[in-house]
Amino acid sequence: MSYSYHYSSGDPALAIFIMIFTMIYILVIFGIVAAAYISRWFIFKKMGMPGWKGIIPYYGEYLLFRELWTTKMFWVYVISAGVYAVVSIFGTFIGMMGFAVLAAGAQSSQAIGQAAVIPIIAIAFFGLLTLGYLVFALVITFKLNNRLAKAFGKSTGFAAGLTFLSPIFDLILAFDKSYYIGRQIM
Repeated sequence: MSYSYHYSSGDPALAIFIMIFTMIYILVIFGIVAAAYISRWFIFKKMGMPGWKGIIPYYGEYLLFRELWTTKMFWVYVISAGVYAVVSIFGTFIGMMGFAVLAAGAQSSQAIGQAAVIPIIAIAFFGLLTLGYLVFALVITFKLNNRLAKAFGKSTGFAAGLTFLSPIFDLILAFDKSYYIGRQIM
């Protein structure tokens, strides 16, 4: 008896296409990140602060909150993100344990139904928690961006652009002819 095995290495054209697409994707992401750092640098310079302070993670945000709003809101924002992260990890663990119990030994349909309750509740609860946190973070980000836009004499629509299309609107704010007029009463 003889055995034969045929191995196909796949389509080289597809592999080349995937490699080119991946390289273009990496370059685009790198460009967006570079533009974010450059624009943050120049926004801080326009605000009268050293540009390097704007590109340090968390410190730059802290300075924006301090300059435009209040540091209390910065800490609320950061602590809520930390609480969300811890609760999400815990929720993932609960859901995984529920599925492990389900897979471990539920023999009857009634046992499967009972075991499925834990992961279903965990998924629903933590899905709602995620949605709530995302809405909260979006509101805080929009309010900060609105204060930033007003500090440069821009409209609320520009603040929406800073929130939803930040790479483009950050570059516009960094390199347009607007001047920093300071914190506006809101």
